[in-house]
Amino acid sequence: MEVEMLKQITIKGFKGITDLTLNLDKINVLIGVNSSGKSTILQALDLLANCASRDVAEYLKDKNWKVSDIKSQISKSPFLSYKSIFEFEEKEQPFLLIWDIEFKLISATSVNLLEESISKVNSKWDKSLCNPKKMEKLYEKASPLYTYKDGIVNYETFPGQKIKTQESEFSLSLGSSGLKIIDFSAKKEILLLKEYLEHTTNFETLAAENMRRSSRGTTEDIGVGGKQLAAFIKQMTPKQRESYIEKVHSILSNMDSIDAFTKGTPGWVELFINEKFSSNAIKVRPYHISDGTLRILAFVALFYVKYDSGLLMLDEIENGLNPYITTKIVELLYEFTSQTRHQLLLTTHSSLMLDDFKPEDIIYVYRNQDGSIGAERVFNNKKIKEFLEYMNPGEIWINLTEKELLESDGN
Repeated sequence: MEVEMLKQITIKGFKGITDLTLNLDKINVLIGVNSSGKSTILQALDLLANCASRDVAEYLKDKNWKVSDIKSQISKSPFLSYKSIFEFEEKEQPFLLIWDIEFKLISATSVNLLEESISKVNSKWDKSLCNPKKMEKLYEKASPLYTYKDGIVNYETFPGQKIKTQESEFSLSLGSSGLKIIDFSAKKEILLLKEYLEHTTNFETLAAENMRRSSRGTTEDIGVGGKQLAAFIKQMTPKQRESYIEKVHSILSNMDSIDAFTKGTPGWVELFINEKFSSNAIKVRPYHISDGTLRILAFVALFYVKYDSGLLMLDEIENGLNPYITTKIVELLYEFTSQTRHQLLLTTHSSLMLDDFKPEDIIYVYRNQDGSIGAERVFNNKKIKEFLEYMNPGEIWINLTEKELLESDGN
C-alpha cells in the first residue's frame, strides 16, 4: 500500500496555540484535561486542510467564526502559520513534501496569504528528523516546486509571473492557499498533497441527534457530526452493505440488518435497524435507536468512505459507548488504518478506552504556564515507560499528576 501521511506539523498563532509541533503516525490519540486544547488542535488542522480548496474567510463564515476568534490569544500576533511535512510514495519511491504557509489576520473578515512554498526531498521519513538540526539539513536538501511571496508566484508553468490584481481574482489569490487557484496538473507530487488535504475531514463529535435525522443527497462520507449517516448507508452497494452489517454484528450481536429508506419525493433518507432475538425480531425507528448504537454505526461506516487517504478527525470518541464495547471499537480503528491509507486523529476522556490504544500512539495535551497549548507523547518518556511494566496507559493517566506525566528524563 502506497504511503500518504502527514508526519509532522508546526502550528503558530491559532487560538491558544503559539508554537506547537506534532509528530503524527497512523493513529494519534489526544488526551488531557478539559480545556487543555485537544479540540483546538483538530480545528487548526481542519482550517489548514480547507485553505487548499476555499478562502479562509469563507471557511470561518460557514462556522460562524470571526477572524478574531482564531487569532493567537497568547501572543496577540496577527500571523497564522503552518509548517508541514508529508510522506508520499509513488511507484515504491518514497519522498517528502514540505509545505509552509503563512497568513496575516487583518480584520474581522479579512485574511491575506503572505507567503507559501512547497518543496520536495527524495527521502523517506525518519524519526531522527524530529531533531531540529536534522530538520535544518532536510530543508537544505529540499527542491522548491512552488513558491508565493509578495504577490509573485514561482512555478514552472509561469515562472515569476505576478498574480493579477483584478478584484475578482485578488481575494482568491490572497485569501487561500495557492493550491486553490493554481493549475498544478503538471506536478503529480503537488496533486497528491492536494488530494490528501481534500480528503482530510474533521467529523467533530458524532452527535446522536444529527444521526437520527433524515439526510439526503450523495455523500462521500458520514458528514460532520455524522449528519449524513443515513444517506451514506443508502448509497452502499449490496456487497458493501453485507460487509457493513457483518462488522456491526461483530460488535452488536443482536443486529440483524440495517436499512435506509427514501421517504417521500424530496429524497430524504431515514435509517432503521432490525434486531433479532431467539423468538422475536424488532424493527427500531431512528428516534428510538440508542446514542451508542448510532455512534457504532458511524465508526463502522468509516471503512466505506469513498476516498482512501487523508486525516480523519473524531472528537470524544467514547461518548455513549458501553465500557465492554470500547475494546472492540479500538480494535476496529486499528483494523481501519491497517486496511486503508487514512490517518486518524482522535480525542478521548476515557481512561478505560485509553488502555486499548498502543502507548506510543497517545499524545498528552496540556497548557503551559502562559496558557499556550503544548503536547507530548508522554509514554515515550523513560520514567513513564517503567510504569507500563505493571500499569495500563489509562491507569497511569489517572494515577499521576500532570507534573509527573510531563517530567522529562532527559531523553
